[in-house]
Amino acid sequence: MSENASPIDHILNVGEQEYTELAEMLYQKDYATEALSFIDNHARILHYWKVGAYNLLPDDATNSARRRYSFLDLIWLGIVKELRDFGMEKEAIAKLKNDLLDTSSTSILYNQINQNPAEIKDALQKQLGLNSIQVNAMLEVMLSHKDEVLRRQSTYLLIYVKYVLTRKSPLYLLVGKDGSHVPFEESTDLDHPGNQLIKNAKRSAHISLCINKIVGFFLAKEFIQEKILSEVYTKEERKILELIRSEMPRSITVHFKSDGKMKQVEITHDLKVNAAARLSEIILAGGYEKIEIITENGKPVACKKIQKHKL
Repeated sequence: MSENASPIDHILNVGEQEYTELAEMLYQKDYATEALSFIDNHARILHYWKVGAYNLLPDDATNSARRRYSFLDLIWLGIVKELRDFGMEKEAIAKLKNDLLDTSSTSILYNQINQNPAEIKDALQKQLGLNSIQVNAMLEVMLSHKDEVLRRQSTYLLIYVKYVLTRKSPLYLLVGKDGSHVPFEESTDLDHPGNQLIKNAKRSAHISLCINKIVGFFLAKEFIQEKILSEVYTKEERKILELIRSEMPRSITVHFKSDGKMKQVEITHDLKVNAAARLSEIILAGGYEKIEIITENGKPVACKKIQKHKL
């Protein structure tokens, strides 16, 4: 991070083509209600989140039982679940929803930037705790991508998820008890004068949400579209994920080459065996395997199998 940079500068620093293509993927309604199985009794819970003065569901996911969801919808519902698990009231979460998902003010904001740039810069400095250099850099990025932002009606949630997917760097949301939020990078220098807003948020009562954790939870699901996975993981990383899903091991060890590239992965299974079992029934033929057998009274009672896979 440069001397005058803030987390928001880095979060908004996206390439034109990269931004558009990834945004398209994240907005597509690829997932059915089966993807909501992470919410216990999700039909009843979603109904509760929807009814009353504060509707917490994505705005276009409130009616049909066959409604389909986008990847961003799933991330938002994952955020709602965590906040509800922490005991946050619906009113506060509704404010956060308005901040993270609202698109109605995007065109208005651009008009205000064009008509009253000095006023907007002053407001951003006060509201976000940024200095003039940081605000100018932030507005420059926003203006350079105006067409893409307006076409997709960018939201803060899209920006944060895109940041996590492309940079793989820890990003947190500090959510105040009133539902206000501040993005926070793990490496942020809190003593930097431009990060006073983050410093203030950490001092007050808040819930810290790791966006990487929520995004990673869904990326590990088998139903996530291949096109998103291919944008996030290398071929080797995807092979490791497939091995974890199919093998469900006790542990996994990755070995690297001298150049830092992954070369081999070891998967460990704990196997319980019958005391009368013979070694020929335990050891599997072929493959790269290491078998450790635990005996009791001279008879095998358990074994640990380590399989090696080249990447």
